[in-house]
Amino acid sequence: MLLLTATAFVVGWRSPLILLALPTLAWRLLSSNASYWSVSFHYDLVLWPVAVLAAVDAVRRHRLAERAWLRPVAVLSGLAVMASGLTLLVDKGIDPRAAFSRSAELADLDRLMVGVPAGATVAAQNHLGPYLTPRFEVTMLGTGRPERVRYVVLAADRRPEFQAPPCARDQLLRDLRGQPGVMIRQVGDLVLADLGSSRPAGLRACPAG
Repeated sequence: MLLLTATAFVVGWRSPLILLALPTLAWRLLSSNASYWSVSFHYDLVLWPVAVLAAVDAVRRHRLAERAWLRPVAVLSGLAVMASGLTLLVDKGIDPRAAFSRSAELADLDRLMVGVPAGATVAAQNHLGPYLTPRFEVTMLGTGRPERVRYVVLAADRRPEFQAPPCARDQLLRDLRGQPGVMIRQVGDLVLADLGSSRPAGLRACPAG
């Protein structure tokens, strides 16, 4: 709520457009998923445009640009949003300059998927799936997922991943390598498994301890 208020430059609460944010806030309050309130995920993406438009509308509607107190409020709100965004990037180890270049991992992903027919069903790790959705029918690779897919895409590295920890990915690869009809290809740290037919490819939970 504080970030929503800051993004709306505070004055956005004086615009009726801010009401567009209420349904999203309501289902968050009714949900038991704490991740909906985390800035580490994408759930705030639908709220930020609403907050900015509400701020612009409030300034226009109430002629707030003529009021002396608005400028410091807007500046402080903008600085708060920028500071929180930069803090999040630093915490996640993200270099903002990477937005203007294509990573080596994505180049490996392109090479890995050569030969996979468009529209194929693919289970992919959370950080890889968004890059595959324009060409394939993608579901998230995770623990106990029931979706039936033909292909599995994962990273054979030690990075932590939502619903797909390294131990579970290692176990899946060991299981697949022992199955007839499964073809596995690797480019860099990325692995593509062709299961030969459509079937569930959910990960098994890592053993306790």
